[in-house]
Amino acid sequence: MDEEVDVTAARCPDCASPLGDPIEVRTRIVEDILPARLRVTRSACTGTGAPAARPRSKRPPRGSSPARRFGLHLLLLAAYLRTLGLTWGKVRAYLREAFRIEVSHGALVRMEATVAGALGPRYGELLGEVCAAGSVHADPTGWRIDGEDPWLWVLTAKGVAYFAVRDTPGKRPIEELLGEDYGGVVVTDFYPAFRNLPYRQQKCLVHLLRELRRFEGKPDFRPGREWRRVRRRVRRMVTEASRGAALRGRGRRLALKARLESRADGIARLPRHHRYACRVAKLVGQ
Repeated sequence: MDEEVDVTAARCPDCASPLGDPIEVRTRIVEDILPARLRVTRSACTGTGAPAARPRSKRPPRGSSPARRFGLHLLLLAAYLRTLGLTWGKVRAYLREAFRIEVSHGALVRMEATVAGALGPRYGELLGEVCAAGSVHADPTGWRIDGEDPWLWVLTAKGVAYFAVRDTPGKRPIEELLGEDYGGVVVTDFYPAFRNLPYRQQKCLVHLLRELRRFEGKPDFRPGREWRRVRRRVRRMVTEASRGAALRGRGRRLALKARLESRADGIARLPRHHRYACRVAKLVGQ
């Protein structure tokens, strides 16, 4: 807690009459941010060396880099805003309006390159941690760059996330990033290109529930007994799977795995004529 304020009134706000002793105390928590401001530092860099020789050493000010006008915090903020999808123009506008600092387009490009170069070794280490994980979630999303439409891929494992820009939402980026020797489980959505990945797979159960809602929103959708039956079994399977995260012990987890596989197989083999029940059962059978 940064600050505590007593707002007890001594008089009635309506009639100004004195108030008696408090009969209850109500606590309210307010979270806010302090206004940020630009900080400008002028530093004198002293060279060292023989008097007649050219200085051999110049130490940059703390929190900055050699021959750079902008400090470390500004570099990191600009790079972070870019990861949120802001264009160069929007980053410039934000810095101008929030801090009254003018940054050119070229300077922003150089700032991003500086941050990328500093974090480059760690970036490679992150991919190594992903590839060493027992399971990896993989998902692409559209990512427009300079008028082009590549895809931003994210690979997530326990405690680590790795981002990479590629030209396709298909399976090739997953195979290139994980490599042919990856022995874990890859979790994806139901995009058709992911069916033939050369790894053990698990389909995302949240995406399965989204598919249920998407089908129910179709103009030609009509509920029926078969649909309700498939929907009920899918929801039961997802609920049981979500509770399994709290299980301890290899034996209990293996038993849960067997039950879930049995449930999925049962859903996939249900006799059906309902169009969307058939499609859900096909997804579960993947």
